Amino acid sequence: MHEGTDLDRCEADVIAAALAVGDDVEGARVVYQFLEVGRTGTDALVIDGEEAGPLDSDAGDDLIDALEQHRSLGSADGRRWCMATVRVDSGEASVVFDYDRPPPPWFLTLRTVGAYMSELERFPRPPSVVPGWMKVELAQVGAWDLAADRPTYTQDFEPVGTPQTPDSAGVPSPPGAEHAIAQPVPHDDLEAMNRLAIAFAEEEQHRTGIFPPEMTTFREAWA
Repeated sequence: MHEGTDLDRCEADVIAAALAVGDDVEGARVVYQFLEVGRTGTDALVIDGEEAGPLDSDAGDDLIDALEQHRSLGSADGRRWCMATVRVDSGEASVVFDYDRPPPPWFLTLRTVGAYMSELERFPRPPSVVPGWMKVELAQVGAWDLAADRPTYTQDFEPVGTPQTPDSAGVPSPPGAEHAIAQPVPHDDLEAMNRLAIAFAEEEQHRTGIFPPEMTTFREAWA
């Protein structure tokens, strides 16, 4: 079967499962985000504008399975999305597979160079379709050569290159580089990671006037 047909079938499965999730919550407005980088994943469920618990139903399991299957197929050129947003409202469902942007930075466990290297090991692809934000963040720790446009880390995920930025490498910023964050993040310090995640969410609030609802309980626990 042609790959495009498989993707279409998976997207139809996502929509069908999303509608079933909408039935479970009796017509409430649902926004569900599924995020995954490498083998690290998380999700966020918002119902009628309020943070909700995890998807805990047969329909929710079907939705996650369909999203995972869609991501595993990838696009014809080898790209993989890291974030999908499902919306259900008034009996209608839609899904956006975001191939260009990374997960928001407050999902900080997904924004580590280790997760990026795991992503490229799990789903190999040519450098031409590796997202610019990922290249720039890997380059900051010596795991990507921006001038040669190739990875510079070992099979054990050890960077062996020189830390660089587009400016220091003397190259233009790749498309999507505006979504990059500073690396390395403090992945071995849980408290520092959590406080940095909250800071990113509060930056979003200052920018848009809305604090990410999926971070409300998290901030209350760590504020």
